[in-house]
Amino acid sequence: MKYMFRILILLVLAAPMAQAGSWWERVSDISVSENGRLEGRGGRLFLFDEKKAYVSSDKGGSWSSLESVFPRGVYEIRDVGQFMFAFVPGEKNGSVLVYRSADQGGSWKFMSAFALTTGSKLRDVATLGSGLYAISDGQTIQVSWDGGVSWNERSVDPYVGNLIDFAASESIWVACGTEGAMWSADAGLSWYPSQAPHEVGSGIFHVEAFKGTIWAGGRLGSCTFDMNSRSWNVENAGLPVFASLVGQPTALTARGGVLFGVFKTYDGASTVMRRSAADSKWLPMESAGLPPHNLASRRNFAVVGQNLFVYYHGDDIGFIGLYRGVNDAPTSVEETSATSNVTVGPLPAIDHVNVSTTAGESVELTVVDMSGLTVYTGSMREQTTIDVRTFASGAYTLIVTDASGVVTTPMVVAR
Repeated sequence: MKYMFRILILLVLAAPMAQAGSWWERVSDISVSENGRLEGRGGRLFLFDEKKAYVSSDKGGSWSSLESVFPRGVYEIRDVGQFMFAFVPGEKNGSVLVYRSADQGGSWKFMSAFALTTGSKLRDVATLGSGLYAISDGQTIQVSWDGGVSWNERSVDPYVGNLIDFAASESIWVACGTEGAMWSADAGLSWYPSQAPHEVGSGIFHVEAFKGTIWAGGRLGSCTFDMNSRSWNVENAGLPVFASLVGQPTALTARGGVLFGVFKTYDGASTVMRRSAADSKWLPMESAGLPPHNLASRRNFAVVGQNLFVYYHGDDIGFIGLYRGVNDAPTSVEETSATSNVTVGPLPAIDHVNVSTTAGESVELTVVDMSGLTVYTGSMREQTTIDVRTFASGAYTLIVTDASGVVTTPMVVAR
């Protein structure tokens, strides 16, 4: 009996627990695969991979399976305005089913389906305004501008190789792949090569839209895409350095008005960094209580209320689970969403565009072209139609302004 008692003591001491004064606490040992992803909306957290999905309504304390809703797991869940979208593996190889929720993930409605190129899988979903961009690991992007009702396929130039990541901001698309990176200013109709600066190493492997620009991570540090010169600016100030080498980003994601990154230095240590629009450099976050190595991969962050959550599944098996920031000072971020959901279609437009909003009040409409020139102004309450027959073919930005703020969404005219 005394030997069993000693074994129990050792097990308790070996288990990772929140230490006194820790900024983070492990709130659950829930586990999906190393490709598991985390998403938050309202009071709910979603943890999922391609085989299973779970939801928590108590900040990760307990979890319920979503097998009855998504029996084959979930590729991706994204938050767009007043809706959430779930992208689910279909029964046929390469098919993707799209579901939408209007009650913060409480219930889901089937919207549409699309097929990926043979042998491809859905890799990620990016958003811009009301636009949805589903990226395969081949060379295609499925685009919806009408809330997931219909989809248009765009092909990326073979120069990029197989797609790794994609981001869209202010009508500029950036795609990175196994062979290189490219940008497009006409909704994916044409693509141009984009060379990464030598300060971030050879190649770009993560891209994320944040506060009107596109951030990217290479082998060493980060950079931002200059919308005017169509080139990259190095943004390594504040990042961890080991043996004169800047840390490599293993995660780069925007949540709650903050850009988060995990940077791994060549001594194996992982550091969580954060940056707001007002910051001139990356700022380190407290890491006490978090796993020491290989902390996170892409899309492992979520914000619910005032709490930041991180899901870990890596080499340190004893640390697998969900972590929550327990001190507001370093981890508090605001969960934000658009003031009103805006739907624009049909896109690409030929002679007209229908615009509708859920604002419930009068809103102002402005359309600007790629040079920043205003080509249309107007107002509406619930819906209106914009005549685009005099617009040149190309990409535009629709700006919707109500009493609470501004929503922007891409608009494309193609003839």
